[in-house]
Amino acid sequence: MAGLRILITNRSLAARGGSETYVRDLAVGLVRRGHTPIAYSTRLGDMAAELRAATVPVIDDLGLVGAPPDLIHGQHHLEAMTALLRFPRVPAVFVCHGWLPWEEAPPRFPRILRYVAVDWTCRDRLLFEHGIPEETIRVLLNAVDLERFAQIGQRIRPQCLHLQFGNGLLNLGAPS
Repeated sequence: MAGLRILITNRSLAARGGSETYVRDLAVGLVRRGHTPIAYSTRLGDMAAELRAATVPVIDDLGLVGAPPDLIHGQHHLEAMTALLRFPRVPAVFVCHGWLPWEEAPPRFPRILRYVAVDWTCRDRLLFEHGIPEETIRVLLNAVDLERFAQIGQRIRPQCLHLQFGNGLLNLGAPS
């Protein structure tokens, strides 16, 4: 069986940021597993070029997609809704990456079958501020590419260890 075509939406792919890095890591991981991710944003730049270098198609016009995706992985309200309206038979998941930004407000739409929060704070936003039914929300903490960070860790020994979980930073002090 061939892999799935997955359209990933994001507000911007111009520079490195949190959701942009998430898109890159997700898309590269999907390619490794035999799927075809397609990244969509109306703002393209360095991150879009990095995705293209990893053989991920990147578009700023949904009219360029010649075959509908099997799934929409929606991030950011306007971009997710644009994709849902362009592909009227395609189901979607919506991922909330932040507590405050208006772009992270989840659209209420019948073809969004699951809402994903990257931490418990984002889950609370979906549940208590936007009325998303609890049974449709899943918390999937951001992943870490252990192969990528193992390479960095071999070259750099930090003076102080910091871990970021969701939207917070935890200082664990100097390594022993």
